[in-house]
Amino acid sequence: MSNDFEWIDSTKEFLFCKLCQIKLSGSRFHLKRHERNSTHQKASKAVKTSQHLKSLVGDGSKNKLLKHQIKTAEIKLCCFICEENLPLLLMDTLPLLNKEIYPDSKIAQGVSMKRSKATKIITGVLGQTFKKEVINDLKKSRFSIIIDEITDISTKRSLVVVVRYWSDDHQKIVD
Repeated sequence: MSNDFEWIDSTKEFLFCKLCQIKLSGSRFHLKRHERNSTHQKASKAVKTSQHLKSLVGDGSKNKLLKHQIKTAEIKLCCFICEENLPLLLMDTLPLLNKEIYPDSKIAQGVSMKRSKATKIITGVLGQTFKKEVINDLKKSRFSIIIDEITDISTKRSLVVVVRYWSDDHQKIVD
């Protein structure tokens, strides 16, 4: 009987409409009458017009790889901003520019980042990583500390600490 009515859940010991989420009783006549019911017709139309979950998600491994590549691109953009000492305001337009320049790239289309997200990536991800790297370097070498206390126009106090040392890994003086 469930072959004629694909909307019946055959895993249960009673008749159950998967579309309307209700328990049914009766014979073939009652099932046909339920099928003509307006509530069932609306649910049936909704199922036919909606997309399947598999089509939205796609292949899991490809989707995970793309997400990983997008995260890597976002981190590299933040590294570029830091390394070149560029303003974070640039992150409001740089990802949009990449989307226009590389319209066929799924990675460029997937990068969605503004200055607030870039700030969080720089302070939360990159900052912690580089902090550990600097601490390990300072344990191995001699260093100088330069300290400057500043009070700006808005009476906001700042303490700037600069550590200068020679990095064997980078073969240069690091500030």
